[in-house]
Amino acid sequence: MSFMSDHQEPERAFRVSERIRQEFVDRISDGYSHDYLTEDEFESRLDEANSATDIRQLRRLVADLPAADAPMPAVQTGTSELSALAPEERGFLMASAPPIASDRVVCVFGGAERGGSGGLAKATSSITVFGGTEFDLRNTAFVPGEEYVIECYAVFGGVEIIAPPGINVVVSGTGVFGAFEGVSHSAGPDRPTVIVKGFALFGGVEVSVKGPKKKLFSRR
Repeated sequence: MSFMSDHQEPERAFRVSERIRQEFVDRISDGYSHDYLTEDEFESRLDEANSATDIRQLRRLVADLPAADAPMPAVQTGTSELSALAPEERGFLMASAPPIASDRVVCVFGGAERGGSGGLAKATSSITVFGGTEFDLRNTAFVPGEEYVIECYAVFGGVEIIAPPGINVVVSGTGVFGAFEGVSHSAGPDRPTVIVKGFALFGGVEVSVKGPKKKLFSRR
């Protein structure tokens, strides 16, 4: 019997229990009740939470929401000053918890998106073949002083990365019969930093810094 239990344990480890799911649903509901989420965002996140099968999916749904018992990142220089600023003045959204360690985006003959309220992992690997991938980070929550890396591989495909003006952006990539374009952007030493690297083969990677496409989440 112990032999079967040992082999069944990895399957149980990947399941999302209803108790854990309810904890994340409660955090989403609390965020809505305190006006961190619009009604549409609240309903969308609830639907995703109820259908999630991976704990990483649930963590992305609450990455930009505060929680009294959430693990807080280490205090960075200037963090308190940044917290006092409105999102529009700061130029980026502040996360209430550390990002997940890693993520992978694979796009083949199709399209893929990352960013928005789902958050960004500390290290993201993006593989695009005959398709298109977009990282729109303008409404993504970041930890001040944290470093995020997006490693892009575009083969006969394209990757577009749009960053908000309040973060540092470092572009370091190579285009082979393609283009790896973007200008590094400096916002300050206490700001989050997104490093974009990799290569484009018969494809393209474009990095730009733009203002918000819609009003950032705000505490009202």
